[in-house]
Amino acid sequence: MKKLAQLEVDFDKFSKKLIQNLMKAESDTAQSIWNDVILNAPVDTGEYVSSISVDEPIYKDNTITTVIGSDLKTEDGYFLGRMLENGTGIYALEEHIGKTKTFIESGYRYWYLPVEKAKKALGKPITLYGKEYYVMHAQPAKPHFTPAYNSNVRLRRENISKAIKESMK
Repeated sequence: MKKLAQLEVDFDKFSKKLIQNLMKAESDTAQSIWNDVILNAPVDTGEYVSSISVDEPIYKDNTITTVIGSDLKTEDGYFLGRMLENGTGIYALEEHIGKTKTFIESGYRYWYLPVEKAKKALGKPITLYGKEYYVMHAQPAKPHFTPAYNSNVRLRRENISKAIKESMK
């Protein structure tokens, strides 16, 4: 019976050490991903790059998670990092004059924004049917989070393997 009790104690020590080592591995990997996100960010001026953060790993419900992201928003309340990572998409985020024939025929690549709806000047307006519009274009994706994660998959595996080996000592 004593051997079984000792085995339970040993297993508890091992699992605590393993979790601690995996948390360190997650932190190291997240730091590398964060560095790559910063290096590959599509803009390197203004507030965007300094808004990209990496949180400390959290262990909850047998899962270790780390958040790397930016909470910087546009004037309209959209998360800038998500817009850069994914683009505005074919249906766009700016308000426009509806699913007009031009909007649909353009393949959702451009649309007309009424000048009075714009929060600031967006270039030279055009006049259609006696009303002024800005020609708006969908923004292509500029991924930098996903490639950073993907380029660190091997490092993550190596860090996990190392953490397991260290825990067995």
